[in-house]
Amino acid sequence: MPIIASVSAPAMVFAAHNRARRAYSIWGGFTLFEMLAVLVLLAIAAMAIVSSTTHGLTQARDMKTCRDIAAMLRTTRIHAMSTGAASALTVDMGARTVVDVMGVSHDFPGDVSISMLGASQLTTAQRSSVVFSPDGSSSGGHLILSHRSDTGTAVRICRIDINWLTGAAEMRAAGGGN
Repeated sequence: MPIIASVSAPAMVFAAHNRARRAYSIWGGFTLFEMLAVLVLLAIAAMAIVSSTTHGLTQARDMKTCRDIAAMLRTTRIHAMSTGAASALTVDMGARTVVDVMGVSHDFPGDVSISMLGASQLTTAQRSSVVFSPDGSSSGGHLILSHRSDTGTAVRICRIDINWLTGAAEMRAAGGGN
């Protein structure tokens, strides 16, 4: 009489699982769908990083423009006080430049616009000036730098206030800080 081995149901499930595991490890790897899903997630992450980096670089460039113009105002004031003669900083909107008394020119980026609120006799449609006297006082005014957003609206970058009595130039960032 032959001997029949009895195999329990849990042992059969375990054996089937081991065979499937061995078959998976022989062929190994991921399905095409799994690879595509990972690539899509990586692409989304890369786009988010590039977008935030580009925005940060634009903000840094804009703030540098503000700081450069404020420094040019201070240099022009110091020049007037040290030479004993009036000195002027000129903003030329048509040429998109700011020129100080020493002839140093700073071009501002194409998407940045500057508006000047100051003495009417020193301001025309395309050119504005801030004049500093030998005693340090100035014609005063406000320079407002802004740029166009993606939606086309003007977004203020900074405001530079020039005190008429002391000639001090103070930069205020769009958020209100210095």
